[in-house]
Amino acid sequence: MAERKSAAQAIWGNLPSGARPEVQQRRPSLAEALYPSLVPKPQPAPNRNRQNTDVSLAQRCDENPMFEMMLAKSGLVRKR
Repeated sequence: MAERKSAAQAIWGNLPSGARPEVQQRRPSLAEALYPSLVPKPQPAPNRNRQNTDVSLAQRCDENPMFEMMLAKSGLVRKR
């Protein structure tokens, strides 16, 4: 008996079908299963939003009064 093709397979026969091959997952070794704390953990990505961290907040407020005003609007008031 002839294999039945869908309309899409009849039109675009050169393209792969939509069925995905089974994804093979890596099985943990015995050491990883017994001692999961010894498995190296991935390092977190660096925070690109942080700017210069060696400048104190007081110094930044002295350099930029608008920055101090924005902090005050968010509820952080600098006491002198």
